[in-house]
Amino acid sequence: MRLTLSRRKLSLYLGSDSGAAAVEFSFIAPLLILLIVGLVDMGNYIRNRMKLEQISRASVDFILQGGEEANIQQEVLTYYVGEEANTYALSTERICTCEDGVAHECGAITCGQGDHSRQYVQVSVDKTFSTLFPYPGIPSEISLSGSARMRLD
Repeated sequence: MRLTLSRRKLSLYLGSDSGAAAVEFSFIAPLLILLIVGLVDMGNYIRNRMKLEQISRASVDFILQGGEEANIQQEVLTYYVGEEANTYALSTERICTCEDGVAHECGAITCGQGDHSRQYVQVSVDKTFSTLFPYPGIPSEISLSGSARMRLD
């Protein structure tokens, strides 16, 4: 009688599915966590990329409204990123072209008869993006850049 009772209990435990979900979750949980962290990292990457584009457009607009190129770091970057402004590399360039689109030094060359030199200002902003942790096959530091170019005259 005791032997049949043990066999009955053993068959109940072996046929039970009550712990299967917990075991399956323990296999899947690390992958889900990695996926969520990766999505957060990707979101941060996209947000930083969009911020660089926004800063470069705002910098060009600042110059077009009469701001000094030397004050972009202080005025524009500080407004958008606050104390992190020193982690961004900002460069400005003035470009002059004729109607054919060939760039030349501003003020040095006059264009052909009936044409005039077009002056542009270009602002480039660079920053290094670091991932939360290293992913296999993806560098942990990615160089981001944003640029904007607008005609002055």
